[in-house]
Amino acid sequence: MADQLEGYRRHASDCPHREKGQNYTKCRCAIWADGELNGKRYRRSLGTRDWARAHKRIEKLLEKPHAAAEPRSLAGAIDLYLSDCRARRLKDSTITSYTKTLDHLKAFAKSKGFLSIDDMDLALLTAFRAQRVVIGRDGAPRPIKAATSGKELEALRAFGAFAVEQGWIADNYAKRVKSSKEETPPTLPFNRDEVDRILEACGRLEDDNPATVERTHKRASALCLTLLYSGLRISDAIQLERKAVDLESGKLFLRTMKTGVPLYVRLGDLALEALAALPAESERYFFWNGVAKLSTCVGNARKTIGRVCKLAGISGHPHRFRDTFSVRLLELGNDLRTVQLLLGHTSIKTTEKHYAPFVKSMQAHLDAATAGLDFGTKFGTNSGTKANRGRKLLKLKRVAGGS
Repeated sequence: MADQLEGYRRHASDCPHREKGQNYTKCRCAIWADGELNGKRYRRSLGTRDWARAHKRIEKLLEKPHAAAEPRSLAGAIDLYLSDCRARRLKDSTITSYTKTLDHLKAFAKSKGFLSIDDMDLALLTAFRAQRVVIGRDGAPRPIKAATSGKELEALRAFGAFAVEQGWIADNYAKRVKSSKEETPPTLPFNRDEVDRILEACGRLEDDNPATVERTHKRASALCLTLLYSGLRISDAIQLERKAVDLESGKLFLRTMKTGVPLYVRLGDLALEALAALPAESERYFFWNGVAKLSTCVGNARKTIGRVCKLAGISGHPHRFRDTFSVRLLELGNDLRTVQLLLGHTSIKTTEKHYAPFVKSMQAHLDAATAGLDFGTKFGTNSGTKANRGRKLLKLKRVAGGS
């Protein structure tokens, strides 16, 4: 008997169209193939919910019956992608972020009965993004912030690009999902008075153990100064290696650029002194002993920053130190490209988005640009001269004042 396969809807138990039969085409239930292949009964999922794709897959199976295989699962594809991320040695923080987002996607897809990588289409991703919520302290769900949604969309697009490269899907549908409109307040750096209060508060932190009070003060001070003078994210500061800092020259190695040139930032003397005074709990790191879980250490550091800011009477969090570093550089006349390199932003658009309002030279450029405008100067006698403009303005003021 010749190989023969037919597609049919395998309706889910909760499908409202279940009683309309297997050939009903207007629901989203999985499509399976049933028939004979290689002389045996073949009854498997085609890994799609789209009839056009299902017919093409049946054709391929009939052309090459010995190559028949189960479609790749979405969960398996995600696991392989994350393994590739680790093999490419992406930052731990990036992999953690990607893992959280893709775990949410796996759970959502499974709850809807979408198990194949081929199910990851625009409809699924749009529905996934729409249902994303977080549980507040009051126990009530609320939509995730636009910034968080943006990060999750980055992870989905990165995974989608990988899936396309592997030939699992034909299109990166995550690119078609619109970004959420972000209405976050502008970047707010610490002012000089707030910085002084923060550094002073480091020496007043309480500790339940009298034997470790001095250690607590030194670690808090060194951490705050390192964040202020380096612009590092707190997770990177906690992983700061001793070999990355030359205590004599003051240079901190940030990264090697694509050109192969090493990039450094010079730490201020106060930061260098604070790092040199830290108790040596690890031969490799300044703030991490290399044994405890990194995420725990970073979490404790965040709490320390929170305690310091509260003691100083300031509303603050670790990223405000990075903002302060960036804005201060711009106030000193440095350009956005310099700040982009030091912060490690992939695109200067990210730097512009957060820090363009603080570019000192921007208003000077705007003033210079508009100073050359000369509308109407060719009408009237010497109407465009500075002297005439000054006399006209004075006359207008007198008329307005009634004199």
